[in-house]
Amino acid sequence: SLEKINEIKRILLLSGEFDIILEIEIDEPEELWNLFVDKIDKIDGIIETNTHIVIKEVVIK
Repeated sequence: SLEKINEIKRILLLSGEFDIILEIEIDEPEELWNLFVDKIDKIDGIIETNTHIVIKEVVIK
């Protein structure tokens, strides 16, 4: 299950176009490929994935 994958830091369940957003933390870009191929894509019920990479975080105080 998604909860057991160490790289996943947050799981957000949504209404609308997407069902779930995963916040993932990795050290190297190639780890993203391995994460999906070796772990996430093998979970029953996952039909399609869409990846977006955060390029900058703006913190509002």
